[in-house]
Amino acid sequence: MSDPDDVLFNAINEALTRGCCYYCGDKAEGRIEGSCQGAYCSRCGIFLVATSYYFLPIREDRTCYHIQLRHADARNPRHIRTLARLTHRNYLQTRDLIDESWPLIAQAFALEILDAKKALDAAGIAYTITPPYPYDDDGEKRGDSP
Repeated sequence: MSDPDDVLFNAINEALTRGCCYYCGDKAEGRIEGSCQGAYCSRCGIFLVATSYYFLPIREDRTCYHIQLRHADARNPRHIRTLARLTHRNYLQTRDLIDESWPLIAQAFALEILDAKKALDAAGIAYTITPPYPYDDDGEKRGDSP
């Protein structure tokens, strides 16, 4: 007589080997969500097998970073749009912000600062981040950072 746990384990293993959900039989797909990755059944809406993976250092950084504007063109629509989106201001408020001396654009943890940094870089807006920002655009620490 076989052990029920062995039978269940073998059935689950066989379904996953075929790339199928062991509940409904539908095709399972590989998926990454947050820090989990594994086989996912979109029909059942669950991970069948999951594991955690490497956390980027940027996700664990609890430093509060500040982005200050160095230069933007108040006549450049792209600059105004980008800054308005980041600072939650309207067109006129954003033009006034550009005229200020070193205004604060964002204050947040490293992951949120990365999104702002990418938007500013894409628009060609000059800025400064303090304290020095140690991450490259994929969230890894730069080689020159401690």
